[in-house]
Order: sequence, then C-alpha cells, then structure tokens
Amino acid sequence: MAQLASVSRRGSVLAFAPHHDFLAAGIVQGAAAGPGEVCILSGAGESGLELGFHHQFKEVTKLRSPAPVCRLSWSKAMWSFRMGLLAAGLANGQVAVWNPQLPDTPDDDGYFDRDFAVEINVEYLSEERPQRAGLLHAHGRSGNLAKDIAGEQSEDEWASDWEVIGSSGGEMVAKFSKHAGPVRGLSFGYRSNSLLASGGTHGRVLIWDLNDLSKDEVSTFEFTEGDSADISSLSWSRSDIIASAANTGTSIWDINVKPSLIRKLPWTTNASTVEWSPRNENQMVVAGHYYDLPSVQLWDMRQLGRPVKKFCEDAKGVVAVSWCPLNDFLLACTGSNKIVLLDIKKGEVVYEVPVPGTCSDIRWSKKSEDHFALSAGGRVRLYHIAPENEVTRHLKPEVVI
Repeated sequence: MAQLASVSRRGSVLAFAPHHDFLAAGIVQGAAAGPGEVCILSGAGESGLELGFHHQFKEVTKLRSPAPVCRLSWSKAMWSFRMGLLAAGLANGQVAVWNPQLPDTPDDDGYFDRDFAVEINVEYLSEERPQRAGLLHAHGRSGNLAKDIAGEQSEDEWASDWEVIGSSGGEMVAKFSKHAGPVRGLSFGYRSNSLLASGGTHGRVLIWDLNDLSKDEVSTFEFTEGDSADISSLSWSRSDIIASAANTGTSIWDINVKPSLIRKLPWTTNASTVEWSPRNENQMVVAGHYYDLPSVQLWDMRQLGRPVKKFCEDAKGVVAVSWCPLNDFLLACTGSNKIVLLDIKKGEVVYEVPVPGTCSDIRWSKKSEDHFALSAGGRVRLYHIAPENEVTRHLKPEVVI
C-alpha cells in the first residue's frame, strides 16, 4: 500500500462521505485546548480525493464544535441534504449535526438513495415521556424565519433538549443534550438513514429521527443497558438491527420488538468497537482495547453461542476496525500500532504493517475498495491499497509512510 496524502491532525476520529471521497476528521479530547472542531478534507481536486499522486490534504471547510469530538458518523444522501448529514458525538454529552455543504460534484447514477421507512413501535413513545420542547428555535430550510414553539415542558429528565439551529450548508443544523457523559457510540441507520443512534454513559442509547428538523417534535426511542455500562460503539446492520459495544459486553437490539434486547453476546466484556458487515446482514465483528478481548471476533446472528472466528490477537487490544464496502476484507488498527488487513471469508491475516505512533482511528472509504484513512502519530493519512487480485495473492505491498 502507498501513502497518497497526509495532514497534521493530532488525535482525530474519522468519517468518509458516502458518495464522494471527502473525509471528516474531528479532534478528540486532550488533542487540543479549547472547543473542538471538525475539518472536512479533500485531495488536490475540488470534488474529492484524487488518487495516484503524493500530496497534502486540502481543507475544504472547518466546522466548529461545542466540545471535543468522540465519534463521527456521516449519513447517506437525503433529498433535503445532498451530501447527507454529518453528526458528532461530543465529550460534553451533546450530539451535533451539520449539513456539510461541499463544492459541487457531478451526480452519480442513483446518487439519491430512497429512504426505507422503519416503523418504530408506538408503545415506545410513551405519553408519560413527552418529547415536545418547551422552546424550539427553528430556521426553515427556505428562509431564516425563526419561531418559538410553545409546549408543555416535562418536569422530569424527559424534557427534550433538542435544538434546531439552522439549515445553511456547512453550519450546525441541530444539537441535542440528553447524554450525561461522552457520546462515544454514534451511527446513522443503514436503510433508514434519517435515524441516528447515539450512546454514552449509563448504558443509554437514544435514536433520533432527523427526517424533518423543523417540526415541533422530534421522535425518539430509548433503551438502556444499565447504569454500569459505558457504551463505546454503535452499529446498524443492513436490516436495521443495532449492536452496541460497552465495558459490560456487546448487545444486539431490535427497536421494532419488545423487549428490544435480542441477545447479549458472551466473551465480549470490555468491547470497544462493533461493526456490522456492509455485505452480510448476519455478520459483525467485535473487538476491544483490553487483555480480556485482545482479538477481532466474527459473530453470526445464526450462531450466537460463540464467535465464528477470531483474528488479530494483540496483547494491547484493537483500537478500531473498518469493513471494505465491496468485499469481505476488514482493516484493524491495534494497540501495538499496527495495521492488519484481514480476509474475513477465508479467515486469514493477509498482512500487517507497523504505523508511526499511536493509532486513534481507521476508516475504509465508503465509495472505493482501493483506499482508506488512518489517524496515527499526530497525522491523518490516506492510503491506496493493492487491488483485490494482488491482495489475495498475498504479495507483500510497498509501504510508504
């Protein structure tokens, strides 16, 4: 693999745009003083990351964040938001949502994805737990008119902290504050990409419907793993099943049935990351930072008694994983500062290479199987990976770092 671009960005979490190769990088807590920020990066071209040449990243836009960033998630395109929505889970318990308006790019065939409706059981939206805000500031998408929407504010913790801020491109369009601690779990729905799941301390997971940011009420659904759980990762499957990773283990949830908990996986204590396969709705991987979960585990919904396979055992655990969108390869960055490429289908480690400095995140491009981004050693780097036929022949790649 070869390095294509890099930029100095200490301690960043990453997210690729869904249809064009723009990359968002958010500064984590402790990496910089003061409020956080999210930068959207591209290569030399205006329309995304241009491959094949060594160059520096170009900063397309910078989004101000109320606090350091713990996790980023970028939704697929919606009719109202051509580049999707970019959400950040923050260290202060808030979730911020931006409309990342970027330089105009040619439409791809099928650029706009159809929204598949996911019907949430109405029993979960209890009348005893109102979601109406006492004061909501809304700026319609077609203008700057602000309106105050009066409602009966709940006297308990269920009073909505949703705030619609605006809708202009590149600016924050919404923010909510229902988590008591850092929001490390964050993921947009796979089929219904207007649904955003956020998870944090006390095992609390909230699902927000962002289909219409200007309406009076924002529908929410909540489930909890218990006060002792500290959620570190969330992921939606192709069939909109949610998996959560926490210090207490990994759980699988279906928001359309009651009770929502399908299964709590054994042998997953201190899980730090969970990712459903983008190609197989029955498979996901679970990994952890700590010695009691020092490997990447492959789980299958049809066989939940034990993991199907284990890969990449590392005494210092696994920091982050990312699936290739077009085949069965998986990237992992470890606590021992290595990148490991796994062939999940064959159950093999294709290769592993050292990286400079401490890894904080790794993300495969959502659009291309040829490149991925890594945050390590105070820099964000873009890499080009060998084509699938070369990788599967186990050729040792040239590494340029």
